[in-house]
Amino acid sequence: MIPRLDLSLPMGPGATVDDFVEEEPVAFDLGYLRSFTHTPPHRLRLAAGAGDSMFPTLVPNDLVWIDTTQNQLLHADRIYAASINGGAAIKRLRPIAGGTKVLVISDNKTIDAYEVDANDVVIWGRVIRFARDI
Repeated sequence: MIPRLDLSLPMGPGATVDDFVEEEPVAFDLGYLRSFTHTPPHRLRLAAGAGDSMFPTLVPNDLVWIDTTQNQLLHADRIYAASINGGAAIKRLRPIAGGTKVLVISDNKTIDAYEVDANDVVIWGRVIRFARDI
């Protein structure tokens, strides 16, 4: 059973993935999960994409898989689920200024990247997979 989160809910500064009111858990076959991750199921979360800031990589209603074991910014330019200045976001993140700041990048070329203090970013996990309706 993998909890599905509603990222449209407002969150306060420093919120974590466990602070969400979880929707109904979704059942998946363990063999299916193992086909793309070895993360324990209790450390995975699902969330529906909202908005177009990550277009064309992600579109509204894409179902994203979040690996909560990957909750540090160890790799530049990966996509993370995070609280940024208290708001829930799925963004591409890049450490800058020796790790004291984070560049928040939207894949949508009409939205400019912006810098935030690293202390204002709480990474819940890395987006490892997504599913899209046809």
